[in-house]
Amino acid sequence: MDVPTGIYIAFATAPRSVAADGENYGLKNGVFTHFLKQEILKPGLSIDEVLNNVTSDVVNCTKGEQSPYKTGSLTGNFYFIPITQRDNPVPYNPSPKPIPYNPPVPLSDTNAAELVHQAGAYYNNRQYNQAVSLYTQAANQGNANAQNNLGLCYLNGNGVAQDYAQAAYWYRKAADQGNAAAQYNLGYCYEKGTGVTKNVDQAVALYRKAAAQGDVNAQNALRSLGIINPSK
Repeated sequence: MDVPTGIYIAFATAPRSVAADGENYGLKNGVFTHFLKQEILKPGLSIDEVLNNVTSDVVNCTKGEQSPYKTGSLTGNFYFIPITQRDNPVPYNPSPKPIPYNPPVPLSDTNAAELVHQAGAYYNNRQYNQAVSLYTQAANQGNANAQNNLGLCYLNGNGVAQDYAQAAYWYRKAADQGNAAAQYNLGYCYEKGTGVTKNVDQAVALYRKAAAQGDVNAQNALRSLGIINPSK
């Protein structure tokens, strides 16, 4: 059969043969049509690839009794569904350049004081997790106010699991640096036996140190213990 340029012709079976009825194979359509409908929907297959696959499927299904026939004179590849239309590939974008690593700068006393200030704002807004994170950073740098406030967080269970021993630990860190509030807080722990073994004498000694710095809570605590002149 002579076929004009640019024409492609496919037949369900070879010349002088009869195409099989799909009903004989449990198919709704003819055997050729059944497999053509499957292959023609596959993206990126040229018309030759589609018909080659259909021919193979038909021959296998009919056990060689039917073999499609095709002829044509195409001058280029033809695709029923070009892959770019079906899959819509995302244009390639190279990965961004890695960000240079800058090592952390050690916190100075000024940095620690700023952390305490920021943590206080978080604490007042009841954003305790954020407050504890900043207090811990500053406390580990030796900031006494941060250590005292971190102890308070552990005492009340704000932003951390309640832990009286940890509260006393951080109070002591700050009290050893002369922090009056921490001296009072640690004294209270000793008076009540909170996080430490109860020791009223130790509590009084700490209250006296804090009271000497003008801490009102410590002065009142000494008076409640019968000490008339808490400043001495």
